[in-house]
This record gives sequence, C-alpha cells and structure tokens, in this order.
Amino acid sequence: MAHEIAHISVRKLPVKILLILLLLAAGVWSYFVVRWYLGNTLAEYFDPNEGTLDAAHLAARLAPDDPLAHWRIAQVSQKILPLDQQVSAIGEYEKAVSLSPNDYRFWMTLGTAQEQVGNPAVQRD
Repeated sequence: MAHEIAHISVRKLPVKILLILLLLAAGVWSYFVVRWYLGNTLAEYFDPNEGTLDAAHLAARLAPDDPLAHWRIAQVSQKILPLDQQVSAIGEYEKAVSLSPNDYRFWMTLGTAQEQVGNPAVQRD
C-alpha cells in the first residue's frame, strides 16, 4: 500500500498569512473557552453558604452566559441581603431562568424567592 505525503510550502506569502490567521483564530477561541470553563467551574464548586458575593460575581464575569453563575449570585444575595433588598436576587434568578429555561432548579428557586418577598406567582386557570 503506497502512502502519499502532501507537502505544503510555507515559503509563499499567502500560505504564511493563512497560517498566522488560523493561529490567531485558535488563540482567540482558546481564550474564550478557558475563560468560560474557569467561570463555570468556579460557579459549580462554589458553596453559597460559605462563599462571598465577590466570588460569585467573578464567576459571572468569566462566564456571562452561564446560568449557573447567575444562580449562585442569586443564592448568595438571597442569604445575605434583607428581604426588602432582594430584588437583585430575583433579577439574577430570572437571568438564570432565561438562560436555561428547562432547568427546574432555577424555576423553583425563582418561585421561592418571589414568595419570600411577597410577590407570589400568578395563578392560571
């Protein structure tokens, strides 16, 4: 069985430019992947009972479209803020629900938080 090896000459300018652009694209993509991974991991292993709000906000800054990070912010806010200031926690729960509408945990905690502040869900017939 004959094996053919393809040789690409990198001495030509268009090939050099293409390779550099591919390396830049891979570097930018890697930055965002690692950033999201760190934010998601921080949010996943974050203990809302012992953690601070700063760590939860850091997770949300690293992974802004991760519902788990917003859920953790809401959990910590709900624990440390008085009832009259928990509108920010409800906003974070709503953000988590909007990012992952099929996760029941986010819906349950949103409903619980709304009931605690005196804003029960609307009853449907």
